[in-house]
Amino acid sequence: LLRVFVFNITNSEDFIEGRDRKLKLQEVGPIVFQEITENKDIVWHAENSTMSYTVTRQLIFKESANTEGILNQTVYVPNMALSGASYTSSNFLLRRSFNLLLRSYSTSPIVSTTIYNYFFNQTDPVL
Repeated sequence: LLRVFVFNITNSEDFIEGRDRKLKLQEVGPIVFQEITENKDIVWHAENSTMSYTVTRQLIFKESANTEGILNQTVYVPNMALSGASYTSSNFLLRRSFNLLLRSYSTSPIVSTTIYNYFFNQTDPVL
């Protein structure tokens, strides 16, 4: 079983506006999944006595092991899509352009979303 915890940011507005210097976090979970793995495209390499394969993983939500409605719970979390894009360059001009793009789309470094969307549908208009 795979047990995942989400940390809900309880002071997101105060942190973003500079009234709080530290994030305040609330642990949510565990959210329990069963992981099923399958080996595909199995190839035996006789020349060096090795085997290669591709592993596929499937997560199945374990309803009986979770709090009812937990995937629909709203949390405030870091905007991971935005975080990854923000570290693309150390070039000043590119970073400045990226910041202007963020302001034009009103994108925030902390987003309000459901746990389901955070795990499986996280997107951002900038991307």
